[in-house]
Amino acid sequence: MRERKQYKKIVYFSPGYFHAREGLFIEISKHFNIKVIDISHKKINGSPSENYLRNVKNEIWDFNSAKLKRINKESIPRLFWKIFIELKKNNYDIVITSTQHTLHSKIVAFYRPFFKFKLAYVNEAWIYFPKKSFLDRAYEKLAVCMVRKADFVLNEGIRSEEFMLSLGLPKARCLFWPMMSEDLMLKPIAINKYLEGLLEFKENSINFAYVGRFSKSKGVFTLLDAFIFLLNKSHFNNVFMYLVGGGYEIVKVREIAKKFSNIIVIEWVTPAELPFIYSRMDFFVNPSHYDGFSTVACEAASMSLPLILTKMVGCVPDLLVDNDNGFVVEAKSSTELAKAIERIVEVGKEKRLQMGYQSRMKFLEMSSFQHHINSINLMLNE
Repeated sequence: MRERKQYKKIVYFSPGYFHAREGLFIEISKHFNIKVIDISHKKINGSPSENYLRNVKNEIWDFNSAKLKRINKESIPRLFWKIFIELKKNNYDIVITSTQHTLHSKIVAFYRPFFKFKLAYVNEAWIYFPKKSFLDRAYEKLAVCMVRKADFVLNEGIRSEEFMLSLGLPKARCLFWPMMSEDLMLKPIAINKYLEGLLEFKENSINFAYVGRFSKSKGVFTLLDAFIFLLNKSHFNNVFMYLVGGGYEIVKVREIAKKFSNIIVIEWVTPAELPFIYSRMDFFVNPSHYDGFSTVACEAASMSLPLILTKMVGCVPDLLVDNDNGFVVEAKSSTELAKAIERIVEVGKEKRLQMGYQSRMKFLEMSSFQHHINSINLMLNE
């Protein structure tokens, strides 16, 4: 194992800071010589990303213009040159990058014929989202071309792999690379007086959480329509909906919520505060009209919460069994969502705890780092 760690070299070009991947990179570094390069340097909730991988070899490349839609012409030759030098100097065995809208992933594909490394793309689930603009449709064709030329495609889950197989990729080139979410059950719970005040529940209250961006595509208004309809029923007097997040529609969400005492808005919180919020909830809802794998659904499952997810949430085939650890509903249907909320409210406490336990078991089975180690070994041995 020591010899492999010294010899087998991997570089992961990350499109940005993702706190949920810290544990993954640390685990991989125990087995292989991995270097993580954060291309689009950002600060997350005031925490600089240079602090997040102290135990793993990493570099920050401050290319805030790496996003294709915001590309700065002056940065193109600089990024081409920087990636070339990185590949030339280090003689990597595996290069891992992403199908996201980033310039670096296209540059790595450009250099692939000139080096001997094996190229693997992490299939970010959004590449099969509805494409509205000409640029989105053109990018999808480019992304499909890239993954077809890659040695391997690393899929977040069942739906991601099905999409790749539908493009004609051989199953042997499609490897499992689970979407990483932190196991929040193992995180210390950070409490502050502001959150304590908002989460001071009535006796025997039933509490739902939505965590994410406030936008139409995330289904937050579908959720509001469903929940407001249910508030007309007397047995919903003690049921509360906590909307945690922010975004373009924050003002509209606030305007709706202030009319109902059972709807509470909690604006953006830090990752460290999320375990406390989840720990106070009974259920989690993701009403997205379309979504990627959904980190927040995984986080909620890690905290033993039963789930209500739409069919368009990417992790549904991997994480949710209908009527076992939650319910699956059609997207964009406030009627179906209301029925699912009402149905899950009516389950007894014992059944609720059992559903939550099943959520956590499915999360632990799916999120094991061993899946990633196995996939790396398969790439090296191919």
